Amino acid sequence: MKHKILFTAVAVVVTALFTACSKDDAPKKTDAPVKTNTVEKAINIDAESNSKTIHVLPGKTICVKLNANHTTGYSWSLEAVDKSVLEVGEEGEYESDPHPEGMVGVGGYEVWSFKAIAAGETEISLVYVRPWEKDEPPAMTFKLKVVVDKQ
Repeated sequence: MKHKILFTAVAVVVTALFTACSKDDAPKKTDAPVKTNTVEKAINIDAESNSKTIHVLPGKTICVKLNANHTTGYSWSLEAVDKSVLEVGEEGEYESDPHPEGMVGVGGYEVWSFKAIAAGETEISLVYVRPWEKDEPPAMTFKLKVVVDKQ
């Protein structure tokens, strides 16, 4: 009985996480700032939003989903964010793309989540690096300016 309750609890939590970062609420791809409110689901961001600005209200979750391939040794690393404005949630959760069993070298993506906790401005800066190559420049970079407006 305990196992059934534990399994149900885990299933509910996993479902909630996937729902928070669903593709249905992706912001429109424009150069104009995106403004959202706390009634909506999470804001989903991908590489197309690199160097853009978004506006959110406190309490809003931002999910950043970027292509990655951990089989190459590269992964996304958080370079900068003001943690008094955005709370860091998921840190680079990796998921590989669908592939036949036994296939190696398959790419995927990483998901980072941030929750707006206070009014202010910050930049989410992520770099795609091999952690052991300290003197090498990143293979890719991602920057997103986030303005958390007052309610």
